[in-house]
Amino acid sequence: MHVPAKSHHAVYRPILRALANRGHNVTYYSPFPVDDPPANLKTVLLELPSPTPLRALYSKHTKDADSKSFVEKAQETNPVLVAVNMYLMGHKITESMMQLEKVQDLMRSDEKFDLVITAAGYGQQCVSTLGHKFNAPRVEIIPVGDVSYVLDLAGAPDNPAYMMNTHSPFSDRMNFVERMRNVFHWTFNRVIQYYVTLVKHQDTMDRYLTYPGSEGRPSILEMASDSALILLNSHHSIGYTFPKPPHIKEIGGINVVESKPLPKDIQTFLDNATEGAIYFSLGSVVSVSDVTGDEMRKAFSNVFGRMKQNVLWKWEADDFPDKPPNVMTSKWFPQQDVLAHKNVKAFITQGGMMSIYEAVSRGVPLLGIPFFGDQTKNLIHASTSGYGLMVDYANITESSIEWALEELIHNPRHKAEATRRAKLFHDRPMKPVDEAIYWIEYVLKHGRVLQPASVHIPLYQLYLLDVLGAIAIVLTISVMISKRMVLFCKLVIYRRKPQKEKYQ
Repeated sequence: MHVPAKSHHAVYRPILRALANRGHNVTYYSPFPVDDPPANLKTVLLELPSPTPLRALYSKHTKDADSKSFVEKAQETNPVLVAVNMYLMGHKITESMMQLEKVQDLMRSDEKFDLVITAAGYGQQCVSTLGHKFNAPRVEIIPVGDVSYVLDLAGAPDNPAYMMNTHSPFSDRMNFVERMRNVFHWTFNRVIQYYVTLVKHQDTMDRYLTYPGSEGRPSILEMASDSALILLNSHHSIGYTFPKPPHIKEIGGINVVESKPLPKDIQTFLDNATEGAIYFSLGSVVSVSDVTGDEMRKAFSNVFGRMKQNVLWKWEADDFPDKPPNVMTSKWFPQQDVLAHKNVKAFITQGGMMSIYEAVSRGVPLLGIPFFGDQTKNLIHASTSGYGLMVDYANITESSIEWALEELIHNPRHKAEATRRAKLFHDRPMKPVDEAIYWIEYVLKHGRVLQPASVHIPLYQLYLLDVLGAIAIVLTISVMISKRMVLFCKLVIYRRKPQKEKYQ
């Protein structure tokens, strides 16, 4: 079970298909079907009331019920409050899914499973009870990379001196002020995340995820921490390196697939781009036609019209007034196949992790326009590392677009760094899907043997708060005793001093 985002589905689908191809019987609860599934991969389709539930839920937290109002408000909101909204909305999405009849049928069923795989990230801790219901080890998949709270639950080190939360505006090279702010964000996020988990998700679990034996189940905090394996959609080619315990494995770029031939019209359009081509798409949640507006659309159109490159522009609306002759629009493009074309020089993206993997794996530099979630963090890494540039949504003008594209296309360092990152991405002992399958089957055979002791240690022990407290008490008592002894010695010396003078 996972949030209704197609990009997240792209992480789970290769794993489920590979498990089925290896002979495992797989049951997948999802809002999205698996195309041409193997016979032993059963999809239970979770039909949500809204055709675009994720975007609709985002929009409920804005003045108007549309993507543009959400984006505009997200640009003006404090990052900490944005994080709060993300966790609360993640819980709201999960709670709506837990009420679906097919999920309730699962909770009432007497089915048997040898392994439970759940999504983790924004507000999905309540589904950890499935491991308890089916008495099976649980594997978590984190589709958006290093979500610090989930890693914290897993007993992984989380040091705000150089590690950032998903919504952080910083890199791993922070000055003093940035580290101060990062510590504040880290602390505030922990308070909110534990509140959402312990209160909101516990309530959802108690109301909707009940079954015979659920009365005596452990606390949600214990169950959410008890993952036998965590598959992390991260990789050092596009992210920051950080220490991980043995039950956390990186499968970053698992969504990247072999390129296929392009449709003839797109192939011809790109082949004829003798000066190169630009691909423009903002992913599956944010529609370019929704968020650009008339003025911003004209700004992009004017810039594209003056450039020598051809442009593929993912445009979801039915009409496009005054489209430049070097621009091709469509409601959908085969993104990975487009990025693999030798003439594509730049990719204008929202900065979602799946899009970045697909570009970096082909050595295509990025121009990022972040909107929410992990996108700002991803694009800060791209811009500071040199394989991309970032433009804030609020600062988009003709001049900023033109400067960024000219810099990205004509400064060779961006292409060179993107090419270097592509080599890093591909230089690994096995493909991400093969690594995921190896460790899943390892857990099936051996259970929770990879779990470190830190998974089950209370926070006060994990961070040695009891030891530090004991040391502080000992030091305090020692200082108090020392002060008393000094005062006593002074008093003795003072009392003996007059006797010495009288003797003289």
